[in-house]
Amino acid sequence: MRCPYCRRETVASAVFCNHCGTQLQNICANCDTVNPIDSNFCSRCGSNLSADSQQSNAPAYHESLASSTTHSTACPRCHKVNEAGSAYCYSCGLPLDEIADSSQPSTMQSPQYSAQAPTEMHHPSQAYAGQPAGFWIRLVAVLIDSTIVILISLLLAGVLPGVSISDYLTYFSLDWEAEAATPVWFDILDLGMNAMYSAVLVSVWAATIGKSVFGLRVSRPDGGKVGFGRALARWACYFLSLITLGIGFLMIAFRKDKRGLHDLICDTVVVKR
Repeated sequence: MRCPYCRRETVASAVFCNHCGTQLQNICANCDTVNPIDSNFCSRCGSNLSADSQQSNAPAYHESLASSTTHSTACPRCHKVNEAGSAYCYSCGLPLDEIADSSQPSTMQSPQYSAQAPTEMHHPSQAYAGQPAGFWIRLVAVLIDSTIVILISLLLAGVLPGVSISDYLTYFSLDWEAEAATPVWFDILDLGMNAMYSAVLVSVWAATIGKSVFGLRVSRPDGGKVGFGRALARWACYFLSLITLGIGFLMIAFRKDKRGLHDLICDTVVVKR
């Protein structure tokens, strides 16, 4: 199977790309149409995607695996064997390049790997997920993201009919009567744009623009990628942190793992790359 993002080959049964961590989709070898990962036939030309994938990609992967068996890496989370140089596990998406060389077991060393592995390997977040990001650096990152989102909303208010920039600016005033005049459809659009900004960037690049500025990434406690659904739920849980008088956010400053209420609910952590 070929990764649609970095265009490199990986094992036919891969769910994530070994090289860039992208969730894979089926690309038709006949017409290059991108299809959902569970598709058996191309939606455009009807070609058998599973046959193309096994025929064109599996030999290349197995040849690579056979030539580098002494250096391949077994994923400490799902125990799948990955080819040498893989940055992400093809099965579960765990970042393999963040694991210390000393903690990586050599491939093919024993079929009893899972039983012989050290106990701490079942809790990899302590070893390689990264150093948790503190309260202040995350606050500045949020301010950067908020500024970007506001600028996008101002742009939309200026170009969409039925709403003006002055209408949008009432959000920042205490004049509730004036704010009530803002079109409901624009409020829904603005809220959806906020949600997509956070959910899409976190699920695709593991960080919003503000977090990327400081080299931060949002991940699972074991270092795995955050999916779109979890990223969207994490954004929604910001409101829970707000309605608790901000205590949900202040928890970041006082907890050793630097996790806020939204992180605890959605089982995520913000770490330094």
